Amino acid sequence: MKHIQKQAMTLALLLGAATGAWAQDDIQVTQVQGQANQWQYTMPDVDVELTIRYFPTAAFSEGGKPTAIQGVIAGTNNNIVSTGQSQQGTVMYYATTDATAPDFDAAGWSATVPNAIMFGDKTEDTRVYVFYYIKGNDAPEGQTATAENTFSDTDILGPLTVTLKKNVFSVALRPATQFTTDGGQATVTVDGQSTDNFMLKQGQTITVAAAEGYKIRTAKMGGAVVPVGEVTTGDLGKLVSVDGYIYADMAAAGAAGA
Repeated sequence: MKHIQKQAMTLALLLGAATGAWAQDDIQVTQVQGQANQWQYTMPDVDVELTIRYFPTAAFSEGGKPTAIQGVIAGTNNNIVSTGQSQQGTVMYYATTDATAPDFDAAGWSATVPNAIMFGDKTEDTRVYVFYYIKGNDAPEGQTATAENTFSDTDILGPLTVTLKKNVFSVALRPATQFTTDGGQATVTVDGQSTDNFMLKQGQTITVAAAEGYKIRTAKMGGAVVPVGEVTTGDLGKLVSVDGYIYADMAAAGAAGA
């Protein structure tokens, strides 16, 4: 099993005093969930001899524990925790949106530092939990395991909590004034591609082009506006426009042509 070799735990069953026969590995030894150095088994109806060799638990280098990195934007190629450092093993990571700690044998453990791109684009801020532990070094090939070259795994640590900032936002296109000609007189492209999807990612380039025979005189980008149907107590004292949106003040409404 995964961690038995690290601790060199062996079991021998005394099958019969008369014969003196021994059997090896006939008992299932299981690891206590989330605990690298705790093991358990069910006592059989025969005598058991336990032989246990202990190795020191791997440790982080000074200042080498990973830490959470806040303010990372979803979908970007940026690490969400700092890189863990240990001379006695490999730091393993498990990043998830579930706050429940995984077991050692759960799929998803990796020596790669978790990155925001793993979780894709987000329309809302998203909380991510990062668990980690040190997978202790084995003795180099051909060498006898000693307390100087062999280390036990640490327990599972964490989680570190990171909030990924959303990177998908809405774009509202509407006439600058009531005198603007009807819709359909312009085309919109995002990163050079035509689109009718106005949930766009941060950093994309939006281009509005007038159709033949029309001319865009001005184009303004206002701040965030809120539909009336989504009003909250934080919008008290703001302006409600006939276009169905709430604006912080007259300047914001004017900038949007409301």
